[in-house]
Amino acid sequence: MEEAHIRITLQGDEIIWASAPHGRYTPGEGYSALITAQDPVEVNWWWCLLWKLKAPHKAHLFMWCILSNKVPTKDNLKRRAFHGPSRCCLCKANVEDIDQLLLHSPVVCQVWIQITSSLNIMLRWDGAHLSDAWQNWWNVATTQKIRNLPLLICWGIWLTRNHTIF
Repeated sequence: MEEAHIRITLQGDEIIWASAPHGRYTPGEGYSALITAQDPVEVNWWWCLLWKLKAPHKAHLFMWCILSNKVPTKDNLKRRAFHGPSRCCLCKANVEDIDQLLLHSPVVCQVWIQITSSLNIMLRWDGAHLSDAWQNWWNVATTQKIRNLPLLICWGIWLTRNHTIF
């Protein structure tokens, strides 16, 4: 990765980002520099598709966190030395992890049944892991609006979960 340089002028000093053609640092230029500096990595199937969905930016970021295993669910917090209850606050039966919270919880299963039946959608939200459920949904969904549903529903469930806890 190239280093930044300082240009000293009569008007004032400037920091020059050597990796950018215009000399200014942007997060996009920084990301590009990091990616090109690393060995080629496999891009997940969902990476580009996620950002094209029509949803609030918070929901996009949340789904990215889900698929990257970065959501502060109780199992993730416990690995970070959180000491507290670990049960799912929605079903109160199992340890809370992202798959339990957004895929396997009986409460969430009912939410999906109600939404798909009220919208007359013949798709199921299921799989061993949340990424499997989303990929299955994506492959079968025929319209962009239907493809947006998991993103929006998962975001709504997360907000409900946080409202229940806090």
